[in-house]
Amino acid sequence: MRVAILAPSMEERRNLRDWITDYSQRRAIPVELVCASGQEAFRRGFRPNAFRGVVIAVGGVAGFLEARRARELDRECRIVVIDDTERYAIQCYRFHVADFLIRPISAARIFKSMDRIAY
Repeated sequence: MRVAILAPSMEERRNLRDWITDYSQRRAIPVELVCASGQEAFRRGFRPNAFRGVVIAVGGVAGFLEARRARELDRECRIVVIDDTERYAIQCYRFHVADFLIRPISAARIFKSMDRIAY
């Protein structure tokens, strides 16, 4: 399963990559991760039906807009949004994100989100 990660912070990208890799090993589900540090790189790499899921860890309106754009391009992709507040949670759920997480996040919380992507 292919999963894209959009997170501007190198530390957050690394944590998400490590947690998802750990999830993949524990569940015996092969995962191919594609990490993007910026919105432009994410947009260039995102294509319909290219990813089973995306994890968007860009806060505020920028993260919401990227999630909405991803949904418009791919109705089947499962989207997880990570933000600092619940401000955009309702809007995200209206276009059917798989999960909306509030920072700080943990490996256990990412595992639950990955279950929503994988199954």
